[in-house]
Amino acid sequence: MFVRSRETARCEEIVDAVNAWLASSRFRAGRVHALEHERWRRVVEIRDVRLRQKKRYCGQHPNECLNKLRKEPMGSWLEGADWIGFNDGLNDLFDRMHLEADVWSFNRDAGYLSPTGFFRAYNQYFIRKGRCRRVTYDSAFWELPKLNVGGFWFWLRDGVFADWIGKTAPRSTYPEGTPGLADWRIPSEAGPV
Repeated sequence: MFVRSRETARCEEIVDAVNAWLASSRFRAGRVHALEHERWRRVVEIRDVRLRQKKRYCGQHPNECLNKLRKEPMGSWLEGADWIGFNDGLNDLFDRMHLEADVWSFNRDAGYLSPTGFFRAYNQYFIRKGRCRRVTYDSAFWELPKLNVGGFWFWLRDGVFADWIGKTAPRSTYPEGTPGLADWRIPSEAGPV
């Protein structure tokens, strides 16, 4: 995941703030650091985001799992709603910092349907654009009847973004049945979502 602030001088402040937030959340990251990127200039990179506690892992997909037969492994990987909780927590932090930044990750399970009805992968998945945070996470289904596999759910690359700086933002909306927990707080400290 990358954070590109409109004020590049704030990169170190962002690194410190994200590390402090992670310490009080149910997530951890392998590395949070500022770097000079050949394409995006000065950015903050957040690598290897994981849960602090292992649980059964279904997948990063939206909506309910279509593959009910496979055994779910134990792991610390984030499922679909876990990512929404992580993104909401990060956006809450950036709203408190009055940060104008573009924040995106590379999501293999995101894309769009072309006008001809074909799935097109679009891996750069924005969770923040400037002052505006993503507030809806929508999905679509791509049916594959000719291949006899049914189809699959995917995250739509486009969403609704709104400016909540200086205000308390509502929790983001996402498809019902998406696996995971859409909250960034440690479960023992969390109230109603």
